[in-house]
Amino acid sequence: MRVEVKAMERGQVARREESVVSQIDALRQNRDRLLLDWTPQIHRVRRIGRRSPSPLDNGIASFILERAFLRLLSLCFLASTQKFQFGDRSDYPFALFDDWSARPGPYRFSQRLQLLYASAIHQPSGAARRLLYEQVGTVPYLSGGLFRPGAFERSDDADEFTPIPDEFFESLLGRDGVLRNLRFDLSGESASAVVPDDFGRLFHDSGRTPIEDPDADAVFVNDVGSGKVLVEGLKMPGRRLMADRLAHWVAATPSAIDAERARHWVALTIWSAEGLKAPIPQLMRVIRVGSSASPSPKEIESVEFMVDPTESDWIELARHVSAMANSEGGAVMLETLLGESEILAGLGRHVDPLTGSMFRLAAGGSGQWRIDVRPRRGCTYVLYSDRMGHGQAELCVRELGHTVTITDRQRDQFVLNRMEMGDPQ
Repeated sequence: MRVEVKAMERGQVARREESVVSQIDALRQNRDRLLLDWTPQIHRVRRIGRRSPSPLDNGIASFILERAFLRLLSLCFLASTQKFQFGDRSDYPFALFDDWSARPGPYRFSQRLQLLYASAIHQPSGAARRLLYEQVGTVPYLSGGLFRPGAFERSDDADEFTPIPDEFFESLLGRDGVLRNLRFDLSGESASAVVPDDFGRLFHDSGRTPIEDPDADAVFVNDVGSGKVLVEGLKMPGRRLMADRLAHWVAATPSAIDAERARHWVALTIWSAEGLKAPIPQLMRVIRVGSSASPSPKEIESVEFMVDPTESDWIELARHVSAMANSEGGAVMLETLLGESEILAGLGRHVDPLTGSMFRLAAGGSGQWRIDVRPRRGCTYVLYSDRMGHGQAELCVRELGHTVTITDRQRDQFVLNRMEMGDPQ
């Protein structure tokens, strides 16, 4: 009898693997087709309502769509925990889409998702999340910033904002959507569902740099592809929990979409093993875009001053410096005939706070200066006066190689998150 039972179990495992592989292959093919079909549409909707939109190449358009796909995929996994509820339904992303579809109105489904990502999932206050119940239902607080809005999706930035057509979401979540008939299981225990370990199959993942000591006080990993190396490192036996282990790592990925894939796979792996309350560190700090992992990111911005820099020149420089201090650090290459004391005085008027531990100014000869900026705890602001003489305090961050200003609800949430963070150094 035992032999028959064992043979049956082996058959069930084999059938499960065959079933899941076929589901993942189909999902990958559908994803590739959707990105191919919808990338031109991103250019179309970007032109509508805008007289002179900034240029957008196909790589960025594809990234915008795949980022949306990854978030919905992760929401499907998270919904299996029953912690996400909309009305009396626990199939959360589909319930959210169905409710939106049933309510005629001028708002896009992406705006409903923005409310979820920007104001609910990353909101530590349960009372604040309950205020959004009618729009997004019941959602838990998730640390790590996985869903936080990034480049090309802030509606307050008219030059960068890029809406996603509702039809794209319908192709994923609608009645015939490619995600609708799949079963997901974050725990990884179901024999008939897609689990986080299947994530690599979806993206042809490969990793080449093993993690030798995952419990080390500092681990730097180069070229992790879309997450396999990090996931294997998280699962290695050791004294630390996964979330604590990840806080001591810095990993480099070859592209922005590789970084996004890795962040989702890593977060799902930790939530699967340690629950949704696991204190995941800020994933954008841990998993970065670049050719090599380093505690001091190599992002560089170039600024050229005229002989007599204007107030606008100083504000532009201050925005880059403060954005790097608010993000992952970097360097500003400054070309000017000004001396060290004049540069320091100009930055001192517009960057608050400006401390010696935050940056280092070095002369490179022939009017070249390098300002190395380190990330700091708390928020760094850009100070200036508007045309009416009113004092302004801007909050800037770096997104995909650009300095952007965040305002309104995104700014408030960013300030709250910085207050909760420890010193990144």
